[in-house]
Amino acid sequence: MRIKKFGLSFVLALIFHLSILALFIFNISSEPELVKAKAVPEIIQAAMLDEEVVMKEAKRLKTNENNRRLEKEKKQKEWEERRKNEKTLLEKAKKQRLQEEKKVKDMEVKRKQREEKEKQRQEKIKQQKIEEVARQAKIKKQKEAEQKRQEEERIEDEKRKEEERKVEEKRQQDLQKAEEKKRKLEQVAVKKRKKQRLAKRKADAAKKAKEERENAAAIEEKLEQGRVIESIFREEITNKIHKAWIPMGSKEGLECLIKLKLFANGDVDYVQVIGKSGNDAFDRAAKQAVLKGEPYPVPDDRALFKKAFSTFTFKFKPK
Repeated sequence: MRIKKFGLSFVLALIFHLSILALFIFNISSEPELVKAKAVPEIIQAAMLDEEVVMKEAKRLKTNENNRRLEKEKKQKEWEERRKNEKTLLEKAKKQRLQEEKKVKDMEVKRKQREEKEKQRQEKIKQQKIEEVARQAKIKKQKEAEQKRQEEERIEDEKRKEEERKVEEKRQQDLQKAEEKKRKLEQVAVKKRKKQRLAKRKADAAKKAKEERENAAAIEEKLEQGRVIESIFREEITNKIHKAWIPMGSKEGLECLIKLKLFANGDVDYVQVIGKSGNDAFDRAAKQAVLKGEPYPVPDDRALFKKAFSTFTFKFKPK
C-alpha cells in the first residue's frame, strides 16, 4: 500500500518536471534574435528643411534608437533571468526526483527487510509449533508410562502388604504364645524378686541407719573442728587488729561493731563500721587499725573461709 501511495507522487512530480522542460525548450526556440537594426536612410531635402527641423529629427531618431536598445537589453536580461530560473527549477525538479527515487528504493529495501523478518518470524513460529507438538507428544507418552508404572507399583504394593499382613498375623500369634509363656515365668520371677527386695530393704535399712549414725557423728565432729578452727583464726585476726590499734587516751572504754570482708589471701576487700561508738574519731581509728593489720590469717579450707571469713562482723573494744 505504501509503494502505491508514493508511486502516485512520483508520477505527478515527473509530469511537472517534463512540463517545465518543454516550456524551457519552447522559450529558447521562440526567443527573437538579437541583431543590430540597420539605419534607414532618410532623404531630406536641404531646401525644404531648416536647421531646427533637422535637429529635432536627429534628436527623435536618437531617442528612438536608445529606446529600442534599452528595450532589447531589457528583453535580453529578462530572457536570461527566465532561463536561469528555469534551469534552477529543472535542477530542483531533478534533485527532488532523485530524492523520490531514493525514497522509493529505501522503502522497497525496508519492505523486503520487513518481509524477510516476517518470513523468519513465521518460520520460527512454525518450528515452535512443531516442537510444541513433539513436546506434548513426549509429555503424553511420559504420562502414560508414569500411569502404567504407578499401576504396577500399586499392584505390587498390594501384594507386598498382603504378604506383610500374613507375616504380621503369624508373628502376633507367636508373640501371644511367647507373651503367655513369659507372663507365667514373670509371675514366678516376681514372687522371687519380691522376696529378694524385701530382704534387701531390710538389709539396706539397717545399713542406712548405721551410715546415718556414723555420718551424724562425723558431721558433728567436723562442725566442732570447724568451730575450733574458726575460733582460733578469729582470735588471731582480733590480736592483729589490737596490735595495730593506737591508744587514744581518754577515749578508752569505747567499742564499735565492724563488718569485714577479706580476700582469699587475707587482704582486706572492704571494712565498714556498722555499729558506731558515738565517737567518730574512735570509729575512724578502729577502721584504720583493721586496714593496718592486713594481711590476716585465714584457713586453707575454701568452704570454711567462704562460710566464716569472706564476710563477717565482730565487736572491737581495745584492751
